[in-house]
Amino acid sequence: MDEVEALCDEICILREGEAVFCGTVELAMKRSGCASFEDAYLALSGEEAHWE
Repeated sequence: MDEVEALCDEICILREGEAVFCGTVELAMKRSGCASFEDAYLALSGEEAHWE
């Protein structure tokens, strides 16, 4: 995830083949309410539920 934060101006997160978020890393963290991009990715992609 560090590489994504360092290299990407904008990202797109998919859930089951559908785009659920497109924008900056900072906006993903803000929209998800998470303090780290990794947590924001897990929350927005729906992966978080698989690890709990």
